[in-house]
Amino acid sequence: MPYESEPKRAWLWLAAVLSIGIAAAPAPLAAQSEADQSAADQSETDQASAETETQQFEDWTLRCRPASETQPRTCRMHQQLVTNKDSKLVVRFMVGRFGPEKILGAVISVPIGVRLPPGLGIQVDKRPLRIYPFEICGPKNCQARVILEGDLLKDLKAGLTGHIKFQNATGQVLIVPVSLKGFSAALRALP
Repeated sequence: MPYESEPKRAWLWLAAVLSIGIAAAPAPLAAQSEADQSAADQSETDQASAETETQQFEDWTLRCRPASETQPRTCRMHQQLVTNKDSKLVVRFMVGRFGPEKILGAVISVPIGVRLPPGLGIQVDKRPLRIYPFEICGPKNCQARVILEGDLLKDLKAGLTGHIKFQNATGQVLIVPVSLKGFSAALRALP
């Protein structure tokens, strides 16, 4: 797949993640192992607990878990993208503020069995494709983490449709549409 690469940005993201200690970020994302996180995320998706506050912003859902004795209140906005054929989860696009610095970022999860290089592509409307490396693969998914800032953030706020692009194990390019309806409103509500 002829992706335009942003390796410097990817390494800056990785350095930022390591330097701010995303592993110490509030649950549900980083206070758990990646496998536990995936299971917790899926559980949250399948059945929101009575304590979880949920707001719908068109095609984006904002979920906030209340503070506990050991964790502060945590909010994430997300969209689950499924195939039309069998309603199987293909991609999960989650946005939140991570680490003690509360850096705005996205975690995009795709099923296992993808080609790690060339990475995951994000395209908004007809704007250029941006590429990000897969950083972590667990038993159920592979994840790319993206800092949301600058032109990418502007594009997501102003765009109508996005596309997530990646390759499966056989090299077939998969293109999954992402609705950006409600993205800006959900982002404004994200604490």
